[in-house]
Amino acid sequence: MQPDSLHLHTLIFAHLSRRNKTFANAKTSLFIIMCVAPFMLISVLCYQHTSLLIALSLIFIIIYTLLYRSFSLIPT
Repeated sequence: MQPDSLHLHTLIFAHLSRRNKTFANAKTSLFIIMCVAPFMLISVLCYQHTSLLIALSLIFIIIYTLLYRSFSLIPT
């Protein structure tokens, strides 16, 4: 039941903290919001287009996986 440091937000925070500790938490939040906001906006605007929403979900999963892999390969 102990938390781990393998979540995407903690990997991003660790990366930003190494470079510059000033506002690392805020920068992590901003980075995540900027990555998620386009997907949320498109989803809300196109809520009746099921095929588009499925494609958007798959694109999000691919981008998330690529981001996770890139940040997990950076040594801590």
